[in-house]
Amino acid sequence: MLESEDLCCLLFELSSDDRLNILRELEKEASVTALAKLLDLTTQETSRQVFRLKQAGLLLKNQKGLYLLTSYAKLVLKQLEGLNFVSRNRGYFRKHSLAQMPEDLVLRIGDISEATYLSNVSQALYSVERLIKEAKDYIWLISDQNSFGVFCELGKALERGTRNRAIQTKGFVYLPSIVRDYFQYYEEHITPIERRSWNTGALEDRLADQVDVFLLISEKEAAVAFPLNSGKFDYLIFSGSEKRFHNWCSSVFEYYWSKAHSLESLIKSPCEWLRDNTKALTALGRILEGQEPTLKEDLTLGLERMQLTRNGSLTRLGYYAYSHLRDSGSQKT
Repeated sequence: MLESEDLCCLLFELSSDDRLNILRELEKEASVTALAKLLDLTTQETSRQVFRLKQAGLLLKNQKGLYLLTSYAKLVLKQLEGLNFVSRNRGYFRKHSLAQMPEDLVLRIGDISEATYLSNVSQALYSVERLIKEAKDYIWLISDQNSFGVFCELGKALERGTRNRAIQTKGFVYLPSIVRDYFQYYEEHITPIERRSWNTGALEDRLADQVDVFLLISEKEAAVAFPLNSGKFDYLIFSGSEKRFHNWCSSVFEYYWSKAHSLESLIKSPCEWLRDNTKALTALGRILEGQEPTLKEDLTLGLERMQLTRNGSLTRLGYYAYSHLRDSGSQKT
């Protein structure tokens, strides 16, 4: 059980800017005189604050008369990193939620503290595309949706020789207003690259019912965005190349990668159903061509039930199932 009195005493000692700055400056041992000079305080005031910190068990004095942090103080400062980061970005975290993320990763939130917050969507999108363009070894992605530009850059990265892993939502819906032009370009320029990459193992895709974070990682940089309290994303990201931030993002990706489903396992049942219902398969092809499918009600409901369409529009799972049957020569019209 948490001893609130002890915690309140600690927080009171940390509530002073002067005392907190003394703790932050004492990465190495120092004298009262040196600390006073560093912090632009009088020697008398510095001595008073050092005494309080020593009484609280946060500082000790060595044989040379210099002060240094106790192991307790080092642990306290480490825990403060996360709280300081969240407090510094309180406007963001009032609107965004980490409620669905595993607790051990949330408790490591201080690892993000050195990342740069990009509060403009255009700036964030530019940063994401730049990260992909500069990647040389690998790209890991978690996303509920991607812009057309991001899809193209991911394809170019595969062509350069990166090894990519991606987790996306299986229920993502392609807007009917753009589906024809989008897929015409995608099928001509991106799909052949993806197919080769799948065959060589350079590209691995997994799908999830939902994603709790937007994440993009290369060998040297990372970017992360958390969902709004509504569950949707505004793609305002934290970006950086600092090692602890990169490691935290990698841990997040590995956690969700272990929970996501492989394409093979997800499309098996829908593909079997489509083979037995070739008119539904043909309807998916018509949707891809931007045409209106004509189906009996039972097949329309079947496409929805198999999550291949949603309200008549193609889902990501529907696209993958159709593409698999087409590429394997199983399509019948």
